[in-house]
Amino acid sequence: EENLADVSGKLAGLIKGGFGTNTRAGAARFLSSIVLRMRYDIKPVCSKLLKALTYSLGDESNRAVCKAYASTFAQLSKFSEERKVDSRVEKLLEVIHGEGSTMHSIFILELARQAPDVFARHKPRILPLAFYMKHNSSKKVKAVWEAVWDEEGPAASTAVRIFHEEIGTLCLEALQSDKWDTRRAGALGIKELVEKSDGIVLNNRELLCNNLLDALKGRYWDGKEVILEALGKLLIFQQLEGDLQLKALRAFFECLKKKKTVLVKAADKAILEAVPFVKEGPEGEVGKLLDEITSFAGSDRGKEEDESSGEETNGKKDGWDVEKFLPALSKVTKEWRAKHS
Repeated sequence: EENLADVSGKLAGLIKGGFGTNTRAGAARFLSSIVLRMRYDIKPVCSKLLKALTYSLGDESNRAVCKAYASTFAQLSKFSEERKVDSRVEKLLEVIHGEGSTMHSIFILELARQAPDVFARHKPRILPLAFYMKHNSSKKVKAVWEAVWDEEGPAASTAVRIFHEEIGTLCLEALQSDKWDTRRAGALGIKELVEKSDGIVLNNRELLCNNLLDALKGRYWDGKEVILEALGKLLIFQQLEGDLQLKALRAFFECLKKKKTVLVKAADKAILEAVPFVKEGPEGEVGKLLDEITSFAGSDRGKEEDESSGEETNGKKDGWDVEKFLPALSKVTKEWRAKHS
């Protein structure tokens, strides 16, 4: 205890600026052993050590070092002042929300594993973030947040009931990103949120729908088809009515006319899955739109001609099999009309 200030100062220096994996990871492990021995007696120097452990995360690429830092951070957080720990955790979450690396995420995972009481104080913010980050395009980041969710996440229905607005906000922010992989992650998050909402009315369902429709505008980006999948799930599990369901169906129809095969196939699937759950409007708008879709699919525009020979490609439009879609659409439309007659 007499040498605590000196020892902690030297350890903080090695952790922040030590050279080599063995030096930095070893310093963190040594600090962890001190924490476990001294427990609350280490509180006077905790703030300095917490800052040291998170000092250079943005530049840290060594996973072994980061793992050692994260583990020691979790141990230290149990015996530090709450406000000091909470300040560091909030900064970590801010960085993660702003496209943080795997290294930042590992700190949250170690809190879940080694300091559940500390983790619990931040659950309302961490769990919605974990739900969204599970759809990250990076396999390493995704794996970390799936592990966080497995450690502390509630049952899917509970998560949707408690956190659907917070999850929705994170996903909608992602849809506004300039990066296509971030937009795709947002759409995947909405899709899973809606899929797990069976029996639960989402307060933000109209907001989700309108933003998904807006995200369909403009040029194709890799993963845009997930928007159609998420819209389809909204129609199935949230049973949108009026203008919203009509807008969603028309969006599917417009994508059937596109040249991008993945969009056409996604629209095909969304229409066939969603139609049974759609309600007719007072003016018979849905029935009229289904007639338009059927007419288009059966017309020459619904098929693609081989530019070199001028022959139709067996009813397939750039990989989309119209001949399979038409009877399937006819079947679901017939059943839908019988239900709403």
